[in-house]
Amino acid sequence: MEKHKSSSLETPKNRICVAFDMSGTLFGSDGKLMPGVHSFIEHIMRLNPANVIAIITNSAQQTKEEIQEILRKNDIDVLKAHILTAAQGMTGLVASLQRDGHGEKIHVFGAKALQQTLESENILFDEGEAISDETDVVMLAMHEALSHARLQEIADHLAKIDQAGKQCRLIISAPDEKARYKTENSPLKEKSMDKVLEILDEMMKKNGVENWREKYMLIGGKPGPVYDLLPEKTGLPPSELFMVGDDLVDARAVLRHYGGAVFTTNGNSERAGELEKELGLLPVHAVGSLKEGPEALTKLLTDTTRHEVSRILSFQAVEASSFEKGGGWPGYDISFYSTPKLFNRYVATVKRIHAREVAEIRALLAQGKKREAESRAGAWYSHLDRIPKIIPLDENGELYELYLDAEDLWRATMDLRSDTNRRRGQLEQSRLRKSA
Repeated sequence: MEKHKSSSLETPKNRICVAFDMSGTLFGSDGKLMPGVHSFIEHIMRLNPANVIAIITNSAQQTKEEIQEILRKNDIDVLKAHILTAAQGMTGLVASLQRDGHGEKIHVFGAKALQQTLESENILFDEGEAISDETDVVMLAMHEALSHARLQEIADHLAKIDQAGKQCRLIISAPDEKARYKTENSPLKEKSMDKVLEILDEMMKKNGVENWREKYMLIGGKPGPVYDLLPEKTGLPPSELFMVGDDLVDARAVLRHYGGAVFTTNGNSERAGELEKELGLLPVHAVGSLKEGPEALTKLLTDTTRHEVSRILSFQAVEASSFEKGGGWPGYDISFYSTPKLFNRYVATVKRIHAREVAEIRALLAQGKKREAESRAGAWYSHLDRIPKIIPLDENGELYELYLDAEDLWRATMDLRSDTNRRRGQLEQSRLRKSA
């Protein structure tokens, strides 16, 4: 047998996790395994037997046990703890809201899998009966009992909330959740959540509520909180997590600080163009099928910048900790895709988007749309909080300054006092030290 010949860039042997999407990635529309699945998984485990295979799915209709059984029948062994569903992301959002004093009255429109997930976390909820006026969280996922009448009930409740100026959240599974039941036997014939949301759009429009999604809707599945569960479940930092999927929503895992993503186009070359347009600056490799997965993963793992991170941290730690002690930066991360050329393009892109967001938020304020401005500013501030923090190449603190600008704007929309002056002073002192 020919011995393995080492390349000039050896694949790192540190432990990683590779998370797969289910539908369209592991399995085709016919329910059969896609080509290259087993060989890709075998390659991952050959790199390091301690590597982790995980599943992240936007379905809230199957329990983890049911998914595990499907995988076993196809000779794929995944621990139950490493199977993450939209139902878990939705439940995590409820728990977060309850910690902030919301979620006292929850109403659920969803399959048994969602209800069981809530029960496992001891979260009380109503289902079946009418939504009460006190309900401040509504949960919606695809299920065969869903009907136009129930959607109208949700739309009417949100309209009441809007008119009264109260707080309420509609937590959905994910826009691309597909029905896993025969829709011809269901009161609602729509086959996916995005179509259900279009029906709600029309109902909310008739109820006179504008921009209801921005005001009230939260997503529990991808690309939202379900991604954030994986570090806890695997014990690995986000930089050692990699996502494999067939949709841009899967590739967006990199915005959650994941180490990278493999995007399978399933032979559709136009989709690679979509990827380049949205995430071209980030560590995502497009492949025609999972047969090319091992090569793509190796490219991600052998990025030379990753091997420099430990040395970079040694002289950046003092600088980073000074921000942390001042309470100004909520933790920091070193992005492995911060090569000089890429970083400069990255900063230019973020600056351009930041300028656009600021202009549109100020326009909303000028139009008297205070709630919409607050929502938009909060979303952008939160997004910047996801951007890699104290990056070694950010010598002048450009990204950090954008973060402070976003925080100031968000606070202004809520009439809160600015809390960034001290941190701006720290940033300026750091710049002066470097120029001395």
